[in-house]
Amino acid sequence: MKEEYNGSLKIKASRGSIFNVLTDPYIFSGASGHITLYKVFDNKKQSFVPQGDAIDPANKFKAAFLYQDEEGNLYAIDSVLEGPQLIMDEISYRFSSDDGNLKISFSFITKDDILNARCVVEYSSSFFDVFRRKAYTKRAKGYGNMAEHLITKHFFYYLPKLGPNIQYNLTEVMRISGDMNELILKLKDALRLDSVYLLLKGDNFKLVGIVKNGEIRNAILKLGNMKYLNEDALSKLFSLNGRGELIVYRAAEESILEKLENLA
Repeated sequence: MKEEYNGSLKIKASRGSIFNVLTDPYIFSGASGHITLYKVFDNKKQSFVPQGDAIDPANKFKAAFLYQDEEGNLYAIDSVLEGPQLIMDEISYRFSSDDGNLKISFSFITKDDILNARCVVEYSSSFFDVFRRKAYTKRAKGYGNMAEHLITKHFFYYLPKLGPNIQYNLTEVMRISGDMNELILKLKDALRLDSVYLLLKGDNFKLVGIVKNGEIRNAILKLGNMKYLNEDALSKLFSLNGRGELIVYRAAEESILEKLENLA
């Protein structure tokens, strides 16, 4: 069985604000109202561990999907959440129960002041029977279309609260121009920073990515009319030539505090 929902929302916050919120898996899961994260996958240990024990955490989490039955009893389905995955302007997540009976995908694209959201919920007939008995067919606790419920009752409730006066802002922490050979060497300085966003651009290319634990993740390279992702994008780095510019951004709590301080 499949339930789908596509919806749009006019937002007051900047695209940077929405980007920072939706690319943080902990804020994303909290805003969903039904997903909670309790472990992260460690690439070095090759297993899920408590977040504080992770040496090389990946964008992959042990999660629980929460819902209630008609009497208000709470149930949890053990699952895995993967994301965020960034492809150009799209932010996406994939969610799957451990038994494979429940799968959920999320996609968000911001254009100007409009956020387009899509959710697809798929579940097997065996899971469907349990789910209907516990929630779907009960008017008091019925969710109806779960995909629509997740977007309209949770994400579209939370995101408009990111108003124009209180936002998550990106602050520039590094900007260097020069020959591409020099800029690639300067990337080493950026890799010493954590949880920063980088932009490397030239006459005919643009590379974007997130730096986490000394690595460039979710890399996207537009080279001429071609687009490369992740490892393919990074492998093309050394073929770039000419002059370019490297810019590194960080989400700045200081700017948030400054805005709060200036509120009447």
